[in-house]
Amino acid sequence: MTGVNKPHDIVQNGMSLPGFFRRYSDDLAAEAQFEKWRWPTGPEYPHCASTRVSVVKSRRPQPSRCKDCRRHFSFKTDTPMHDSKLSAQTWLLGLFIVVSNPKGRIATSKGGTDHMENLQLLCGHCNRVKGDRGMPYLRAKLQLAA
Repeated sequence: MTGVNKPHDIVQNGMSLPGFFRRYSDDLAAEAQFEKWRWPTGPEYPHCASTRVSVVKSRRPQPSRCKDCRRHFSFKTDTPMHDSKLSAQTWLLGLFIVVSNPKGRIATSKGGTDHMENLQLLCGHCNRVKGDRGMPYLRAKLQLAA
């Protein structure tokens, strides 16, 4: 994704969680942000690099269609998000949580707060491995598995 390497205002300006949901109140707003990052000059089909793209009003099977090769695509095409059933807003929220504060977090069960700076985003497997232990334990387990 081009343009993602530049600091975005969700990190630069310290956007709050309520501010995030005001700005990205639905999937369409989140999709627009991903599209802006991926295609700053307008949509381009990833396989043939064509910029001749039409918008599919029904958004089925996907929101965009290449006029040259007639294939459908979205901002998720050829990304780790491609086969995911998660919504654009969910993906963007995950990115927001990860990049908004990279410092360590303490679980509420261990006396931590439910403040945004203390939230963690882990996949189901990592969350099960970590359990109620700290992040150093999880990091050690992941290094052993690699």
